[in-house]
Amino acid sequence: MKRIQRLLIILLSSLMLVGCHHGGIASSTSTDATDSTGSDTEVETTPYEVLVEDPSFRPTAAQTPTSFPYQVGTWSAQDGVLTGTNASAGNCFALLPEAMGENTSFTLSADLRIEEGAAGGFVFGVKNKDNPGAAWYGVNIDRETGNTRLFSSGTGIIGAATSAQRRLTDEEKARSDFHLEMTVYADGTIWFLLDGVPVGNAYTDTEYSGGYLGFYTFKAKVCYSNITLKTFTAGGLSALDFENVACYDIYASDRGLYTGTVSHDTDIALLKLSTAKGQTIYVDGRRYPDSDKPVAVPVQPGVNALSIVVDGSDGSRKETDLILTRETDPATVYGDTYRPQYHFTAQKNWINDPNGLVYNADTGEYHMYYQYCPLGVNAGAHLKVWGHAVSTDLVNWKELPIAIDADKLGYVYSGCCVVDRENTSGFFDDTTSPDSRIVAIYSTNTRRVCLAYSPDGGYNFTKFVDNPVLLLPDEPFRDPKVVWLEEEGKWLMIIAGGRARLYTSTDLKTWTFHSFVTDENGTILEGECPDLFPLALDGNEDAIKWVYLSAGRHYYIGDLVEKQDGKLHFVVTQGQRTDYNAGTNAYATTSFYNDAKGRRLLVSWFVDSSAESKTDKNWDGMLTFPYETTLCTVNGSMKLVSKPIEELEAQYGEVVTELSDFVMENKNPLANIKPGPCKIELIFEAPSSGALTLLDYEMSPYTETSLVYDACGTLTLKTVRGTYRASLPPKDGKVKLEIYIDRSLIEIFANDGEVLLSAVNMQPAVKQVLRLFADASCQIDLLRVTAIRSIYGR
Repeated sequence: MKRIQRLLIILLSSLMLVGCHHGGIASSTSTDATDSTGSDTEVETTPYEVLVEDPSFRPTAAQTPTSFPYQVGTWSAQDGVLTGTNASAGNCFALLPEAMGENTSFTLSADLRIEEGAAGGFVFGVKNKDNPGAAWYGVNIDRETGNTRLFSSGTGIIGAATSAQRRLTDEEKARSDFHLEMTVYADGTIWFLLDGVPVGNAYTDTEYSGGYLGFYTFKAKVCYSNITLKTFTAGGLSALDFENVACYDIYASDRGLYTGTVSHDTDIALLKLSTAKGQTIYVDGRRYPDSDKPVAVPVQPGVNALSIVVDGSDGSRKETDLILTRETDPATVYGDTYRPQYHFTAQKNWINDPNGLVYNADTGEYHMYYQYCPLGVNAGAHLKVWGHAVSTDLVNWKELPIAIDADKLGYVYSGCCVVDRENTSGFFDDTTSPDSRIVAIYSTNTRRVCLAYSPDGGYNFTKFVDNPVLLLPDEPFRDPKVVWLEEEGKWLMIIAGGRARLYTSTDLKTWTFHSFVTDENGTILEGECPDLFPLALDGNEDAIKWVYLSAGRHYYIGDLVEKQDGKLHFVVTQGQRTDYNAGTNAYATTSFYNDAKGRRLLVSWFVDSSAESKTDKNWDGMLTFPYETTLCTVNGSMKLVSKPIEELEAQYGEVVTELSDFVMENKNPLANIKPGPCKIELIFEAPSSGALTLLDYEMSPYTETSLVYDACGTLTLKTVRGTYRASLPPKDGKVKLEIYIDRSLIEIFANDGEVLLSAVNMQPAVKQVLRLFADASCQIDLLRVTAIRSIYGR
């Protein structure tokens, strides 16, 4: 196909000039328009030559509509410069008369001079030329906010797209002249440059389907010159195959991304690529031979990232990423230096938030889904799906294939699962028993809430054909958590990401907004990964309170109340905000929807983020074992109290040492102990002066972890990640601790779980020595160290 030459488009009478928010239109000669003050003005236009090779894109004279609802803004074209003025609030558009077809790719560039005011840029994907503000995409330079960004309004999945932006430097904000360029591919891949420098990576909006193209201003006077438009047909791969890779999956191939897994003993992948005639393929910079023979691609252990570039004869370029993960030898995969031995980790790649925690009473299985990045250990890759593990005892987990994959609506972000026993959703028939009717409710990175249901009790999911069921594209909106309100006969959802809010539904498909979640002063609470669940105060089922938990950082206690407006509200009854975990490494805490024993079980993500800096670590992220959590009265206040699940006891090994009723002085009773993963129990009299160093173990010649309790009643944990403190008043003069040590982390339950302190301790145990000592003599009632066996059979 002959290369289409760059078009020199100097906007003239053939431009359709559309003002938004009461705007005006300029015809091929002149037309009445209204300026920002509302007075009528005569807009003169000057004809200019249009250089275009493809006649289908030659602009034609715009016809002025007899009526148009937008009347603010003035556009003019003179001496090769297009000027748009909109001094008042809102946007002003100038559109080419011919829409870009959904199969057409293009590049648009121009020099911008922002003479007055805030912002100017390009507009594209406009659905209705007579009402451009209803649905459009934009790329702009905004000196008022200090950003240059890509966004959409009323269409697409990008929305506000805070990730698709760059802050202007102080020097840029002081300037008036810029060069802006953007390329939009037919598949919705979009990239743009400011002064020749790309703004972030390419962004993909799979709902993009062409539309009108042009220019716009926002509260500004902006001049456009040296305008060029180039259209082309994008190339790209038409097929990608392997000859010798058995386990190969494709995720989000519409985004130009392929990913697969090869066995640990495969060192060569035989790659076969196909594309249209006349296009050239490069793999990692080397030209792919024009033959039917496959190319041998070396595969190193771990993650292998390959770049595939297809150059078309028309000058187009389409890039595709290929991520191949070579698995670790199964005999050694769980024995690496840093991997915990009784806390869940994925075999490879990045994990974070626990999602969809649910129990299937039919099979006796607990399903645990979680945020998973199949591209490796870098969370910045953004492509998130739902990983999956299953257990019958909440301790020993079997990792399974990905449960819910990305699609055109976006990546699969956090959410929850419910058991739809009554089949309110209508997703099930009699072949799925009530306890196996599991429905996932999740958010996407595009601020959409979607449904997927499992006809086989939690193993495989089918997405609802009418997704999304809820969306709010213009502000943070994610992480839905849903519970069943038995008496009301409906579902209750709490969702946040920004402002926490409540919705209800009778079928999981149609949701009604009720209220924002507020504190006792009426201030709307913001956060992410919210949870809202009922608990019986001190075990009294007649005293049910509701707990709003924000990502495991802190919580409020209150009631769920239907007010006179007929809406449900969370009403805080204990005003103070309470920290849940004194450590900051445990995050995104969420509870199981149900439990075989009727307990409220909570799981958190341990924020790791260390794999990128460690060559011998191909996984990242850990999950806590479940905590049984109750609501108790402690020192006159309601408080969440957590303890390890009783199922963990089956993993206990030998008692390494046990001492009772002795006075602690200078001698270290732990001197000869190398515990490995273990539980340490301590009961002691609170010191009246000085401090008791309860645990001090050396991780290498230069680092150590310490746990100190002082006479002020402060418990201090120091790790390589930081120092954490918690107030821990003694009870009847005594302090009771349960300390769980695993590779790379430590968890402490104090005074029967009234205080919780967890922390990551990412250091190899080069030289591990336990020490226990006191500044002065201290009465120890109990010291017991119990080994905990690996869940990996080590």
